[in-house]
Amino acid sequence: MSRPLRIQYKNAVYHIMNRGLNKRDIFYSKKDYLRFYDLIEESYKRWRIEVFAACLMKNHYHLCIRTPEANLSRVMRHVNGVYTQGFNKAHRQDGPLFRGRYKAIIVEEQEYLAQVIRYIHLNPVTAKIVKNPTDFEWSTHKYYMNKGKVPAWFGKNRIKEWFKSSKDFNDFVMEGNDKFIENVYKRKRWPVVLGTQEFIDEVRKKAGTISKENVREDLDYIRPTVEQVITAVSKIYSIPHTGIFTGIRGESNEARKVAQWLLKEKCDFTYQEIADTFSHGSKKTAAWACNEVKELAKTNKKTILKIKKIEKTLKSN
Repeated sequence: MSRPLRIQYKNAVYHIMNRGLNKRDIFYSKKDYLRFYDLIEESYKRWRIEVFAACLMKNHYHLCIRTPEANLSRVMRHVNGVYTQGFNKAHRQDGPLFRGRYKAIIVEEQEYLAQVIRYIHLNPVTAKIVKNPTDFEWSTHKYYMNKGKVPAWFGKNRIKEWFKSSKDFNDFVMEGNDKFIENVYKRKRWPVVLGTQEFIDEVRKKAGTISKENVREDLDYIRPTVEQVITAVSKIYSIPHTGIFTGIRGESNEARKVAQWLLKEKCDFTYQEIADTFSHGSKKTAAWACNEVKELAKTNKKTILKIKKIEKTLKSN
């Protein structure tokens, strides 16, 4: 069964969650948490996202964001992909970090946004890590309580309009989730939309108006992940993951260049993102590598054959 289309439209609000592969930890240290927050800040600067809630648990994370530019897939590909590369490099690991595709629900702002934020902030309380979400370091709840330095990407003003004070907001959260919300999140498969029937009908109409010009962007869910690309290149070239990410001055590494070209062609990465992923000094180096493979893919039979095998591997994932 094919996976459902990511519905993306301007100013949509989403609740997003992703978990570590086989429920393994995705945050080992304070540096990991800070690195993830840095990526949220980068996304805020690049794509103007607005973050209403975030909670980083040991083996999963929750985000509630608004996407003014209708680009959820683009944002999350950056967050998950770049975080994985940084995590693996920091902890000398290879391979996928997350279990796969992140979950995302479109949230009706007026009816359910506050309840979704409450659910997210109660995660460490439900897990019995803390008694009050204000005491959990890697949650945005404390920002609603005016504690700690509030990052630029945090959009609490919209929510605070609904409460008389920070205390009222905290009291609302501490009331606990209602049964309907609990049941929604207990499902193995999340609903695409959380809202009234009228809102669901509106979203359906928006989903039906995706133009042919936007199909490439809106079908981002079929793109391979960075981990899948690296794993496929590693397999076909019989080279470890570290051999793809580590360049040696003066030595040609076709597998490394092919991996970069595939990120450009298959994952819609910019040259700067490729440069960041492969620790290049500049995006020009990434562009040079991609252009070299582009030419090899036209004339070099051995390279052409390997690329076809890699593409076949990616399609089978």
